[in-house]
Amino acid sequence: MARRVDLRSDTVTQPTQAMRDAMAVALVGDDGYNEDPTVRALEDRFAALVGKEAAVFVPRRHGEPDRRSDPHSPATS
Repeated sequence: MARRVDLRSDTVTQPTQAMRDAMAVALVGDDGYNEDPTVRALEDRFAALVGKEAAVFVPRRHGEPDRRSDPHSPATS
């Protein structure tokens, strides 16, 4: 039987040992300072897919307002 993975929250699905192993060896950095190689690779790949010079990954937590449509957000002001 296939194991079900629920990605609604990081607390819903407990990681498998393989997931823990992958996390332990993952290259990490602070994406706020453009130091996370995984985020940079994601941004570069998306920019190439859409034919743009650059892309910016802006994660959003569940329940957080969408910065693109919130008239009070600094991103739309």
